Amino acid sequence: FSFAASVGRDDNANGGGAATRDSAFASANAKYSFEKVTLMGAIESGSDFNGVKNQDNQAYLVGIEASLPAGFGFAAAYKMEALDNYGGVAGADVDQGSYSIIGQYWNGPVGFKLGYAANLEAEVNSTTVKNSDSNTISGQLMMVHNGFVPYLRVAGRTEGDNDTDIVTRIGLEYGF
Repeated sequence: FSFAASVGRDDNANGGGAATRDSAFASANAKYSFEKVTLMGAIESGSDFNGVKNQDNQAYLVGIEASLPAGFGFAAAYKMEALDNYGGVAGADVDQGSYSIIGQYWNGPVGFKLGYAANLEAEVNSTTVKNSDSNTISGQLMMVHNGFVPYLRVAGRTEGDNDTDIVTRIGLEYGF
């Protein structure tokens, strides 16, 4: 079991031009692992978000990871975000949930991931915003070599009622 909590404030005196000027936040997260399963949860709350007076944010996340037999693995998470008094306007409240699911398979140094992520339709003052949803499905072929992970990813992203955009990426990750 592990747990962490933090609080912070940007009082606009640091001169760094941070986007969170005059904001305050508090957050906490917890993780519990047993056997080959890990459960996770996190929550964060902020006031005067992004330097806008009375614009407050809240977010939470719950997730699970599991290492399955024969090189298979699974991860999933649900996230919810809320912004109260959007733009500093009293009563202008925005909420949006999202989730992601990833399955993977490793055979020695070669792996394959298949993932799906979706942003649900946003709500403003409990009214659904049409076409504010989106989803992405992706497949990734990768290989571990001396700590580096070159990969090829193909994804399809759809926003609202729009046509699906196909994206192909070649990349390189490194594990520290």
